[in-house]
Amino acid sequence: MNTNVNSQISGQDSNSNLSILPPHSSMMVWSILVTIFCCLIGGIIAIIYSSRANDLYFAASMSQDNRMRMYLYQESVRKNATAKTWILISAISLFVLIFLYIVVLGGTIAALS
Repeated sequence: MNTNVNSQISGQDSNSNLSILPPHSSMMVWSILVTIFCCLIGGIIAIIYSSRANDLYFAASMSQDNRMRMYLYQESVRKNATAKTWILISAISLFVLIFLYIVVLGGTIAALS
């Protein structure tokens, strides 16, 4: 009982041997913005991966097994990286399409002059 009182005083609980997870950067906001402003398909795929990453991070934070926590956290990092890749692909494709539109439109206007 004395150790339980000491752990409560020091701010530690009985699961103090669990590793602390680093903060999780969610790509959900960027995924939604890309879906609205850039590319619908790439944005939806990014939203799916961002949602899976958030679910895995939440599961990792609730897990009582250290190995499972680390595995789930690493999976959430991988899903987040995949979402970030889809966000970048969508944003770059938007700029490429805008550039091609300007080139084609400029060529058409020059040909008409």
